[in-house]
Amino acid sequence: MSSPQEAEAVAERLIGSRLVTHQTGPEGRVVKRVLVEEQVTISRELYAGIVLDHRAAQPVIMASGTGGVEIEEMAATCPERIIRVTVDPATQLQPFYIRRLVLIPGTQY
Repeated sequence: MSSPQEAEAVAERLIGSRLVTHQTGPEGRVVKRVLVEEQVTISRELYAGIVLDHRAAQPVIMASGTGGVEIEEMAATCPERIIRVTVDPATQLQPFYIRRLVLIPGTQY
């Protein structure tokens, strides 16, 4: 967006509309609120998330040095770009789990 006024106009158009994504399913969800933030220059995007592996009944931390994309799409097309660490609830989150996540191949720090 090039101005706060343009952002406000877009937000007003979104409120009350139906948003359909992979997460909402085909029925979508009605947009009730929109968060508008100041535009900033982004030098790099990363992805990080925690999901529950229902088969293993354990949390899985996922990270990727390729942020700003649909993670479901990346998992289907480039699964090697996603680092997955299964956390054993008995040992909890250990430093070696974190090292594996932050040392994402192909990422420069």
